[in-house]
Amino acid sequence: MLRSLFTIALLTAAGAAQAAAYKCTGPDGAVTFSDMPCPDTPSEQVQLHDEGHEAPLSAGDPLEAQRRMAEEYDRQREAEIQSNMDRRRQAVLDKKARDEWEAKVRDAKMDDRVIEGMTKSDVRDAWGDPDETDINSGSETWRYWRRNGYDSLLNSVTFRDGRVSYWSQDWQP
Repeated sequence: MLRSLFTIALLTAAGAAQAAAYKCTGPDGAVTFSDMPCPDTPSEQVQLHDEGHEAPLSAGDPLEAQRRMAEEYDRQREAEIQSNMDRRRQAVLDKKARDEWEAKVRDAKMDDRVIEGMTKSDVRDAWGDPDETDINSGSETWRYWRRNGYDSLLNSVTFRDGRVSYWSQDWQP
């Protein structure tokens, strides 16, 4: 009983939301709408929704029109829900990737290692301040000399956009 009252109320509202009008096309091609037939030009009778959008005159069964509106609403709502779920899923993946990266950097620092993607601050935490710095166009290289008896180990770290893009170790006599 309550469902049929709701359906009748919706159909009444849908009927009230549409009004008969005449579509007039002027000699310059401009389209106007009126509640009376156009006096000087041919006019076409159309149905208008509350939003002012034109609807075909033969809108058909009001129940069918209501069903189509409900389906369109459901499609839009489902797309909105899916979009929100996709954003949440991406946020979780981003956080997981960030957490994994931070753990990888933390492990490298603890082992006195440098890995690609570290920031300058991360490299300072792992190896300290560089012995030499060389700035070229678009990159910066830090050099660390480690002495071991008669040989020296040269560690070079190259940064691009503030992050390690390359690093190497070379034994120097």
